[in-house]
Amino acid sequence: INAEYGEEEEEELLSSSPDVFHTRTLTVHEAFRRFRPPRHAWLHSFSDLSKRGLVELHPVMFAANPRIDQIYEVIKWQDQCTREDEIAYMRSELPGSGRKLRPQKGTGMARIKDKRAPHFQYGGRPLGRRPRDHGYDIDLNVLVAGFSAICTSKYAQGDFYLVDSLKDFTIPPCLGLNR
Repeated sequence: INAEYGEEEEEELLSSSPDVFHTRTLTVHEAFRRFRPPRHAWLHSFSDLSKRGLVELHPVMFAANPRIDQIYEVIKWQDQCTREDEIAYMRSELPGSGRKLRPQKGTGMARIKDKRAPHFQYGGRPLGRRPRDHGYDIDLNVLVAGFSAICTSKYAQGDFYLVDSLKDFTIPPCLGLNR
């Protein structure tokens, strides 16, 4: 402030414009709003795909700098969490009865119990593969940064669609997921 102002005028200037003279720490949301233009996306109706209006997107989620390593980590984490193992059935899990196929003695052949034994065709495995969980914990900061990088890159490519609700969503019958 110039020296030509008195103390009263200086206090009045300081109280009238606090943003100019007082320094304070900006939050991330305020910093993005102040230094970057807001981003908008069309809100679509899910039933008829008509445009409902513009929606302002969150600046932290849709204006991040995309990092390939974070995107890769999130995609790898999602794949591992949704991974399903094939299972190999053990002899007790196969269909069929436990009836003895032939007598124990008197036939001249080896003794057998039932047709689900591992050495028969279509028999069960002695120690079959069991499904296991391949998911792992991921750091929350990496998860948020990866999702915001994915959202930002999808928005920049023009592949981001925002729908109003999913109440009219039905799974196509060709997928066989309706139960």
